[in-house]
Amino acid sequence: MKLLKLIKSTIINRPSKIIKSPYMADVEVNNKNVLAHSPSLGLCGLITTNSIIMLSTYTTNTPNKNRKSNYTIELVQTINNKNKKIWIGSNSVFANKIFSIFLSKFEDFKNFSIEKAEVKIYNSRLDFCLVNNNKKLFVEVKSVPLVSYNSELKQIYATFPDGYKKQQDLCISDRAYKHLEDLIKLKKEGYRTSLVFIVQRSDAEYFSPNYEKDKCYSNKLKEAFDEGVEIYAYKFRWTVKNDIGSCKFIKKLNIIF
Repeated sequence: MKLLKLIKSTIINRPSKIIKSPYMADVEVNNKNVLAHSPSLGLCGLITTNSIIMLSTYTTNTPNKNRKSNYTIELVQTINNKNKKIWIGSNSVFANKIFSIFLSKFEDFKNFSIEKAEVKIYNSRLDFCLVNNNKKLFVEVKSVPLVSYNSELKQIYATFPDGYKKQQDLCISDRAYKHLEDLIKLKKEGYRTSLVFIVQRSDAEYFSPNYEKDKCYSNKLKEAFDEGVEIYAYKFRWTVKNDIGSCKFIKKLNIIF
């Protein structure tokens, strides 16, 4: 998977001081302060003042009047716990695209193809319904940009979710929690179901739920696993060369609950 004609830039402010929206950032392009869409808000604190980023440019003959900017933040550079610079996919929308493009690379979904995307189930939607010889498999996909560091193992691990919650006993995302409930229900009805974490960074050595930030969701994820919902985490590497961003599948990560 490639992103063409990217522009290297630096974050000046997020949220933007020009437009008071958390989804907008002030960035520098050709020594000018311009607006850029930040689809994943602050990306777990990674998109902040002086962050190095890569922008895509929105170009069309019929501009979208609802857009506030012609730029979108696609990648952000960070230095991890092992003092290594890496690029992280900062656009969560790409998780579904990555899954669909690399589906044939995943042994866990061998011989399955996408029957339908955005599948209405109960009172919500799941990302994909896969099919193989009339056997259906329902899949929800989540993007993972965040890692933590296990000082005992001296390993970096991917973790989900991250964000703000109003009360300690609530989930960060009610929608993500509902997806788990739907996957469990479908599993009990006899369908094969799966939650796939697309880890858009190359430094993670395994995956673990974010018990510290969201015990509610993390416990539900473990419950889903115990009920037979298949949980997978796939690691990808983003690289940038000659203003082209490239995404490559690395491997499946072990999951530690």
